[in-house]
Amino acid sequence: MTIRWSRSAELEAVRRHSGVLYVDDASRVSEFEHLLSAGLRFHARDNPLPDLSTRARLLARIELGTFLGRLPTHFTAEQRRSALNRAIDFKLQVATLLITDWDLYDQSVFRLSPADSRDLRPGQQEWQKLRYYSLDQATVGKVHIMIERLISAIYCAETGSEIESEGARKKARAFRLFLQSRPHLSFFDQILAQLEEFDGQFRTPEYHKGSVLKKGLFADPTQASSEISAHLVQFLSSILGHVVPLYFAGTDAD
Repeated sequence: MTIRWSRSAELEAVRRHSGVLYVDDASRVSEFEHLLSAGLRFHARDNPLPDLSTRARLLARIELGTFLGRLPTHFTAEQRRSALNRAIDFKLQVATLLITDWDLYDQSVFRLSPADSRDLRPGQQEWQKLRYYSLDQATVGKVHIMIERLISAIYCAETGSEIESEGARKKARAFRLFLQSRPHLSFFDQILAQLEEFDGQFRTPEYHKGSVLKKGLFADPTQASSEISAHLVQFLSSILGHVVPLYFAGTDAD
């Protein structure tokens, strides 16, 4: 039986007849969390990285059930569903960066560095630089997406509406206007300022001008990669320190 999330109660009976089972919001959370945990367990068996459990605990602090329980009681079912959808989008993006792509660097980049330079094979360093370029370029876009999805989730959780989405600049302006009446979210000023810095340094030139990452092909490819990682860690620190306690309320598990 295929599981789908119903967006219209009136259609539920008709669609059940076609072999589709609809689930409520809490079940949707459970279904998504099961997908994450099952995938992580599978990955951990074949890739026992020493920090994987730490990163998994950080991800677990983004508790979707708590997010759902903290939504305003006057929200309609559709508003709750939209807010939850945005929160799932956000957590999925964090999981992609903190778990999936983080470990791709280990699997396809770091392991190309031999313990002894005498063990280098012809083309090995060149292939490593190409892998750095590919993964760094993808990470630049995904970091920006993570913050955009965070903004969408928080805006929807506070207002019950979707934020202006026709372009990143319009969304940022709409969110800044929204923040003016919510002093308890003043920490977002720092997150947005960092996003502007990150975009100016990496995303805008890489995606809309000449590549800034290609210089790593002819020099040290780790410099840009380290700077991108530092931005990601700073973003995650702000999220875990400010956003999670307000909306997700997760705590580290032992």
